[in-house]
Order: sequence, then structure tokens, then C-alpha cells
Amino acid sequence: MIMIVKNNGNYIRHIGGVMLIPGVNNLDESDSKRFEEDMSLALNKKLVDSKEIEFTSSGSGKSVDSITDMKVPEASELIQDTFSLELLEQWIQDENNSKKPRTSIINQLENRIEEIKNPPADDIVDPEN
Repeated sequence: MIMIVKNNGNYIRHIGGVMLIPGVNNLDESDSKRFEEDMSLALNKKLVDSKEIEFTSSGSGKSVDSITDMKVPEASELIQDTFSLELLEQWIQDENNSKKPRTSIINQLENRIEEIKNPPADDIVDPEN
């Protein structure tokens, strides 16, 4: 089972040997299994209770494997919280391969990729100044 996990904190977390960077993380089957096993530890439960770590779900509360399982508002929020180009590109493929590709989601994904690759000049840090 693939799992989407969101790290709302400011720090990288390691749970079950799985590195969770701040933002959205897509866990493959083996990472999902190790992650779920370690979630029984008290410290990790506290991260979930405080909402620093969240499992992504659809509006109905069901766990989701990709943004194709989500409604547009939920998917839009997740896209804005994602910094992994690899994951964003995978979601474009998933959306294009779905039964009913949503052009609004594909456009948001493409725009997010562009924002990451070419940030606005105001967001670029010049270490010389």
C-alpha cells in the first residue's frame, strides 16, 4: 500500500527508518509498512496527536494513495504543500492516466513545478548580500 504522509513541522522526522521532510511525502509499500509499525511508539503518536504528522485522506476520511483519489480542493492544498519535483511529476502522470483527467489539477501541478524550478526573484536568497 502506498501512503501519503504530510509533515507539518519545521524539521525532518525519521520514523521507522523513513525520512519525512517538511511538506508532503509519498511512501512506497516497504516504507509504509515500516512507518506504520513505528507509529505505535508514544513519541510518534504524539506527533500525530499534535497534527505535526498527518496521514492524507479524502474528504470521506479514507486513506488515499494519490491525488487522483482526492477532490479538487483537497488536492489543491496538497499540491501547494509539496516540494518534491519527483512527486509532483508522478502526480501529473497519475492524473493523466486516470479515467477522467482533471485539467485544473494538471495545470496546478505544472504551475507548482514551475514555481519550484523558477522561484520569483523576491524569493531567491543571495548569500552575497
